[in-house]
Amino acid sequence: MARPSKPFYRKQTKTWYCSIDGRQIRLGKEKEAADKKFHELMCDQTSVSAEITTLYDLSQKYLDWVQNNRKQGTYNNNLLYLKSFIASVSKRMKVGQLKKHHITKWTGNNPH
Repeated sequence: MARPSKPFYRKQTKTWYCSIDGRQIRLGKEKEAADKKFHELMCDQTSVSAEITTLYDLSQKYLDWVQNNRKQGTYNNNLLYLKSFIASVSKRMKVGQLKKHHITKWTGNNPH
């Protein structure tokens, strides 16, 4: 039987983490905030996906769907915009890390 997940502290990064579904998730530097985030993640599995899935992975799944279900022109337009957006934030950015200022900055730099 697997041990129940709980927050643990990593000295080298001075950060709290937990392990859910075999993935380590960063909870934060402060114990109270880390405990709160841990309990939120345990209650809401959608939040776990947001902490694990990268924007790049999500965009690729979306583009696969568009390519199979929409016209080629639609796919090409979506590819162009998503490629530009991902380049502006980082391939490794997690969905849960995306903030309004990331989108505002990108749209400000790409007035189409």
